Amino acid sequence: MNNRLFQLQHFAPPVQLLFFFCFFFVANLLQLGLNQLLGLNAASGNSLLVLGMMSSNQLLGFLFPALVFVWLLPQPVTDFFHFRKIEKTSDLLILLILALGTLLLVLGLAEMIQRLPLGQMADELQAQLKNMESSALQMNSVAEVILRIIVMALLPAICEELFFRGVLQRMFYSFFKKPLLSIVATALVFALFHASWYNYLPIMIAGFILGFTYFYTGNIWYNIILHFLVNGTQILVAFFQEDTVAESSFPLTFATGFILSGLVLCFAAIRQLRKGKQISGLNWSLPYRQPGQN
Repeated sequence: MNNRLFQLQHFAPPVQLLFFFCFFFVANLLQLGLNQLLGLNAASGNSLLVLGMMSSNQLLGFLFPALVFVWLLPQPVTDFFHFRKIEKTSDLLILLILALGTLLLVLGLAEMIQRLPLGQMADELQAQLKNMESSALQMNSVAEVILRIIVMALLPAICEELFFRGVLQRMFYSFFKKPLLSIVATALVFALFHASWYNYLPIMIAGFILGFTYFYTGNIWYNIILHFLVNGTQILVAFFQEDTVAESSFPLTFATGFILSGLVLCFAAIRQLRKGKQISGLNWSLPYRQPGQN
């Protein structure tokens, strides 16, 4: 029995949600202050400054509020997030296939949406994001590639998965009591936080895949590995491309093929992943105990 006076688990889920977003708001204020103090600016064009800003965004913006929330529940971090041993090494191969399917699906959708006229504001926002990405992806050595894999693949895989799937998806489940609705709601928010109208649908679809992966496996490691593979592959592709700034446009027939191939691979991989695993998401409501209740 925990004797801590303040426990979030004694508050109803709506109040827990309010606390969580308060933690997120305060953490992002700290992040903005740190960025100002250290001169971290996405528009600077300096790759190290952009990478520093990305790191502070992940660690303070996502990881910090998630860990504070779990600590104040209070719950053991490993138990709450479902850090469990990957029992079958064959699952790693399935995750690799799922990452490939996700990339094909995302690239195909992104190519189709890039051709749509979404307005000047969307174009300007997309240009800003591309400039930031091109600054961050200035790589000329293996050491620089490793640094970007750590900052742009490993950190997001850990921080974003703990924030979105580890806390937010469970929080939505506490409200809706339906796995599909909680996965959809989390994917919508996940895409919104990536701030791009042109990439909103592809990122939302990636959020669906990550949400179903967490639900069917009940193991956050699967999500972290999948997220890392998707991001890491894109970094490696950018490194080996001759011109990372150039538009990587391809015919719509290719985009359609990418989407169909991605759907088949993702469906087959998720179906294979869930074999032999108990669907533990059905009991994933956030802890709620009235004061004095054991």
